[in-house]
Amino acid sequence: MDIVWRSLPNLAPLVLTMPPDAWTAELRTNLTSLDNEVIVLSFVRPLVPADFVRMLLYCPRVKSFGGFENRLKDTIKKFNLAFSAVNALEAFRPASSLLPNVEYLEWDYFQYAFGECGLPAIHFLFGSRLRTVHLWPMGGPCNANNVYQTLQKLTAKSPALQHFSLSSYSKTAELCELMPALLSGLPQLVDFKADIQLNAAALLRLACLPDLRTINVQISATTDLTDVLNDYTKAFIDSPFPALKDVTITLNDLSHVADLLLRIGSSSLRRLSVTLGTHPSAGCIKTLSLSLATLYETSLQVLMIEVGRIPDNDSEGHIVRREALQPLLRLEHLRVLDIQGCPVDLDDDLLRDMALAWPKLERLELGGERGSWVPNPRATLLGLIPLAQHCRHLQYVGLVFDTQCVGTAEECEQRPGGGVRNRLVEELGVGNSIIKDPVPIASFLSSLFPNLWYICRSWPHEDDAEEDDAEEDFEMSRRWTQCAQLAREFARVRKQERKWQKSAKAIEDAPQ
Repeated sequence: MDIVWRSLPNLAPLVLTMPPDAWTAELRTNLTSLDNEVIVLSFVRPLVPADFVRMLLYCPRVKSFGGFENRLKDTIKKFNLAFSAVNALEAFRPASSLLPNVEYLEWDYFQYAFGECGLPAIHFLFGSRLRTVHLWPMGGPCNANNVYQTLQKLTAKSPALQHFSLSSYSKTAELCELMPALLSGLPQLVDFKADIQLNAAALLRLACLPDLRTINVQISATTDLTDVLNDYTKAFIDSPFPALKDVTITLNDLSHVADLLLRIGSSSLRRLSVTLGTHPSAGCIKTLSLSLATLYETSLQVLMIEVGRIPDNDSEGHIVRREALQPLLRLEHLRVLDIQGCPVDLDDDLLRDMALAWPKLERLELGGERGSWVPNPRATLLGLIPLAQHCRHLQYVGLVFDTQCVGTAEECEQRPGGGVRNRLVEELGVGNSIIKDPVPIASFLSSLFPNLWYICRSWPHEDDAEEDDAEEDFEMSRRWTQCAQLAREFARVRKQERKWQKSAKAIEDAPQ
């Protein structure tokens, strides 16, 4: 029986063990749930200690509570608790922690929907063995205070917590001010994620945590990160962030990221993901590249930079060229390079150098789309050949290409790169690359990537047309769709030809 109760999607299974005269069930339509109709349990009278007798037999067996995967399990996912029922359990429970052995807890608004706001008093689920908590409270005017109280109880009841994430739709000053106190009460944190903007005090608390490996944070626009980082030498004896390996950060100025890297005590950063509010200059990209190559030459595996949509008009200084990316070629273990929203201008020579420098490369996406003010792309489809040849783990490439290099009948008859193939690539990104004739390009791509299934492009589709979209744009989208279809067909035909040749050779070699 333990395995049945080990993982619960919500509190409904426990309530069903209580006397039937204590609760009632109502079928409701829930627009925010995974199911249109949900059976909602609520209490019809005040609870007494005797109501919990059977429930307390099963509560200690629960190790995992909530979460998307749990909600998909069997028919119990159709049951849920009313918001008031959760608060009633908290008010009348006979024990300090209803789930004393729970190790994983996730609470989100799917677990109490129907238009009710705020976070119920779920602190009665916290216990000393809790190691992972994910909170996704609903937005609303009463949210901030409830979240504040809940997190205060979390630090008191679960000081050994290691993994914590908070995704709140309430971006209030109260929650921001709470973070330093929360972090000081959780000294064993390994992973921390919060989508509210952190102030200077919270950043300093994070830097103090000796075992912190992963952070996913937003930095307030009013926070002078440089001044905060300069305070490190005054606040610490040991190096800040001594164990950090994975950084996801949202802020306005990319130059602050380079400052942060210089003050991280860890020498084994593996992943850096940056989301920016303003477009960085190519010089800022180069400075970051130099810092990464100097500090994490043998450790960094993933670098992601996102700046949103490329502006329609911008200056030459924002175009990222070889000199800005050159230092990254020293990152020998790089697996992912993904730069979105920055105009990137590279050529086939740089693609070849990337292929030689990064044999473990799995994903390469640079630019994805070019504004009208950016020069025509110099990277051609031929630049894919060294990537397919030297990067045996490559799964995705996203670039804006010059497709004019592929088109003659002679080129279509020859295998690109002398027969080089990569079977892992199933999707290719071409942004707003211009295509004239889909046939030769499909032949080229199907030979290089025989399992290519989908070509992602940024040209508009007629079903999502906007006022400023032109018929020429729709035609480009149709041609790339046709190219993907032809590539699949060409690959299928080649596979059949190889199979036929193999059978013919077997018959020819068979003893007469």
